[in-house]
Amino acid sequence: MATIQESYAALADQANKAFDEISTKISEATDKIAQLEASLANRELTPEEASALEEAKTALQRLDDIVPDPVPAEPVEEPEV
Repeated sequence: MATIQESYAALADQANKAFDEISTKISEATDKIAQLEASLANRELTPEEASALEEAKTALQRLDDIVPDPVPAEPVEEPEV
């Protein structure tokens, strides 16, 4: 039977894995939007195309906003024994 500490560690591992996967997908989507914008840089977008691009960027930003940037871990001082 797992200890409480092992259970918490497993939950933390799952949360970190999910965070990494979501962050990777956000980064990939951001890169794809940037590539799309670059490929369209030499032509004028129709109002519908411009609207669709803005909707995609807004949706991606909303998703990015709910996934906080990782905070560097502070060193933990071990108690003297």
